[in-house]
Amino acid sequence: KAICSLGGPIITTFIAAQFGNWRLVFALYALISGLSILWLYLTPIEESPRTGKPADFKSCFGLLKNKFVLIMVLGIFLTVGTEVSMNTHIVNYLSSVFKIPMEQGALGISIFFSAQMIGRFSGAVLLNWFRPRSFLVYTALGAFLSILLMLMAPSVIIARLAIFATGLATANLFPLIFSITVNKIPGRINEISGLMIMAVSGGAFIPPLIGIINTSAGIISGLTVLLFCLGYIFLSALYIFFAGQKTALETVSK
Repeated sequence: KAICSLGGPIITTFIAAQFGNWRLVFALYALISGLSILWLYLTPIEESPRTGKPADFKSCFGLLKNKFVLIMVLGIFLTVGTEVSMNTHIVNYLSSVFKIPMEQGALGISIFFSAQMIGRFSGAVLLNWFRPRSFLVYTALGAFLSILLMLMAPSVIIARLAIFATGLATANLFPLIFSITVNKIPGRINEISGLMIMAVSGGAFIPPLIGIINTSAGIISGLTVLLFCLGYIFLSALYIFFAGQKTALETVSK
């Protein structure tokens, strides 16, 4: 995902230069998607026999009554909203705050997704030594502080460093939240997966909210929404960390 987000503008620019119509990139994406579907269809997958009642809308949304699941689904909603908002508003932020051309401001998008690509590969390695709950606390705190630094950046160089740090810190929030939730309730994987993927819609709600605030109060005020998003994720990470510690202590005492 991060590689494609990073390479998307490059591919689009190349197609525009070669064929004079950037919209042809959608034909390329359609071809890649079709080949991926065919590849998946031809891939042998051994599935375990289905047991119990199949998931439905009622069983999925009924899980939201579980406090832990509700907290984590909202965490996914805000995580995706933050990532999409960075992609959507980063150019406007750099160009309007530091008075640089939009072409230079667009470099911020490449910086962000380069950092996410690095963060996801390195996160897979670091999780050999860190517990997922602990790693979620560290990365959520790092993301919050990075956004804070970005909003207070005195120069474009500091802002770009903060954008890079934000990309690194947010890179593993989605898979961490997803896996922690599934491991907590392994018997309801289908329902949890459905809720988590539904929560990706955060990417359609948070950026417009920032845009509305930006129009009336300025880009810095708009991006302050991300502080609340990442602040919630950090507090949620602390909650599940200490909840996990409590469960471990109760198990030991028994």
